[in-house]
Amino acid sequence: LKEKYSEINNDEPKPSSCKKQTIILQHVKGLDLEETVNKLAAWDGISINTITESEFIRESFTSKGMQLPRSPSSVMTLIHNYFSKVEQMYIQKFGVFKCDNKKLNISIDEWISCKNRRYINVHVYCNETSLNLGLIRIHGNCPAEKVLSLLQERLDNFQLKLETDVVAITSCYGKIRKIITDYSTVLVQSCTTSSCNKSILR
Repeated sequence: LKEKYSEINNDEPKPSSCKKQTIILQHVKGLDLEETVNKLAAWDGISINTITESEFIRESFTSKGMQLPRSPSSVMTLIHNYFSKVEQMYIQKFGVFKCDNKKLNISIDEWISCKNRRYINVHVYCNETSLNLGLIRIHGNCPAEKVLSLLQERLDNFQLKLETDVVAITSCYGKIRKIITDYSTVLVQSCTTSSCNKSILR
């Protein structure tokens, strides 16, 4: 450890080559406070408490002329504020697509965290544009009807309608095909790779 953090014949510490520190410095460079904090939490998976309490992270912000709040709740407010900005930006983009009479494709897939929490990820595609609408937390059982309800709720947040703005959905939920086709004209394609994986696990 001494050799790692000290110069030869010099007690001053070397700049660390730790991967996490490199990533943090890359985030801080050229970004505002809200976006930087958001990327530390979302991209690197650093907890809010760690972001708040880490002296290295705080010094990195200070060196770039940004003041990091000292309470976890204030740091969380920064993340919520950035989410609201991104949400409005997405709504504007979708508004442009609708004005140009462009339709959207959607993919939905289930994701399970390391803490065994279940989520549905919603991804939207239009021509070469790809936008992620985020994760939806699943509580309890989640049959196809509930998946459809959660999907419609998320689309409503971005002022999108399944019946008028979406032409096709790719899903890992096989039963959702019948549910959607019963209520709309949206095409549904099942993800066979996901189905094969589930069959092998079973």
